[in-house]
Amino acid sequence: MGIRNAAHRHSSPHPPFGHPPLQGAPSLASEGRSSGPEHARGNPALAPASGERAGVRGTFGNLSSRRWAIAAFLAAMLAALPCGAAAQPAPQSAPQPAPRVMPSFDCSQKLVSSVEQRICNDEKLAAMDRELADAYAAASAKTTGADADALQAAQRAFIKSRNECWKTPDVQDCVENGYKRRTAELQARYGLVKATGAGRYQCPGPPAQEVAAEFFATDPPTAMIRYAGATQLMYVAPSGSGARYTGGNRQFWEHQGVALVRWSASTREMRCPRL
Repeated sequence: MGIRNAAHRHSSPHPPFGHPPLQGAPSLASEGRSSGPEHARGNPALAPASGERAGVRGTFGNLSSRRWAIAAFLAAMLAALPCGAAAQPAPQSAPQPAPRVMPSFDCSQKLVSSVEQRICNDEKLAAMDRELADAYAAASAKTTGADADALQAAQRAFIKSRNECWKTPDVQDCVENGYKRRTAELQARYGLVKATGAGRYQCPGPPAQEVAAEFFATDPPTAMIRYAGATQLMYVAPSGSGARYTGGNRQFWEHQGVALVRWSASTREMRCPRL
């Protein structure tokens, strides 16, 4: 029974595994040859024609060239993109508020006056306090001995007068003007800013004496006036014409090359032509 079934299977028109037999070709098994290239060369019926070989090589060559062309095109496109163009933009964080401007003194300590409390709560006044502190530090670096002591005493006097601004009708204006004038004084008196102009004037006697003036573009504008061995800081004052400065019950008013100088309330005004 087993032999008959086997003979029946081999009598099928198709060999095992359902592959049709090669018509007119000897069996590879019967010939004892492999299906490699050597067999193709030995069997002209199995070897492709030369045109077919050239066509296959040409087809694969064209495909390879096209792949290289596509790869080169993609590489060129990627190179043309800006750096990070393919990356997702980083999320933008909310802008942080600028740090609050604080004065030169410690607002967390017990404050001695309502004016100091106002300065701590007002960034404009706090900035003016810091500007004055910087000017005071620069002036202190240029003084020694008695001059340093005088500078410290004047600064303490300023702080006392500033803290008394609560008594005035306009506390804000009082504090702002106090800071401006004190800062301008230090800048002019200690040469922290350059003079924008200077002049010499001859005052009548007897004896005839010279007045020297230096002008500074501070805020407010100031002048350092020297006469009879004394120096007076003056601030610009309103005038109909010319440049008028006042300070310490003294006055310097320059107009058309002539300075009108009053050095004290008890002396007459001097007319001093420019030298």
